[in-house]
Amino acid sequence: MTLSKTVLKMIKNRDAKCGCVKISDQINELFEKGRLIVGYRTTCGASGIDETQKDFSMFREVVKRLNKDGFIITEEKGEKQKNGYATNNGGFWDEKLFTLRDHNHIPDIGKKVITV
Repeated sequence: MTLSKTVLKMIKNRDAKCGCVKISDQINELFEKGRLIVGYRTTCGASGIDETQKDFSMFREVVKRLNKDGFIITEEKGEKQKNGYATNNGGFWDEKLFTLRDHNHIPDIGKKVITV
């Protein structure tokens, strides 16, 4: 199974909008290692949406599309962070663990799937 043209275009468009980490780098890591932790800073709304949260939302959109295309990528709560107080930038750090399931049928596993 390979990435569709729609997904590749989606990733390219979101890479152009990313503020912190490129979506293509994250997808490559997910396919190379079979799992990926994506962290982001949540805010209470008063300070607006943080760049890391925007990037996380864009990554999640790509994962949703990959699942629609037949890949099985699960999302689980990441490791609990010991941050009972807001960070210096006005939010709490959170993480999600994304796992590529049933990846034995994917010939590109362990390889870079997106080249920019």
